Amino acid sequence: MIPDNKKTLEQFETIDIKVLDNVTQEIMMKLIKLLKDNLDSEIFIEYS
Repeated sequence: MIPDNKKTLEQFETIDIKVLDNVTQEIMMKLIKLLKDNLDSEIFIEYS
């Protein structure tokens, strides 16, 4: 669970996405959009 969407978004937005590889860029952009669209909601991320 992401405990604070606003703080997480602020941290993610400090990352220079251009230096990341294409797949990581796409993932970061989607995560940033997810956070922006759901600032007041709880977000659970599961991966394997």
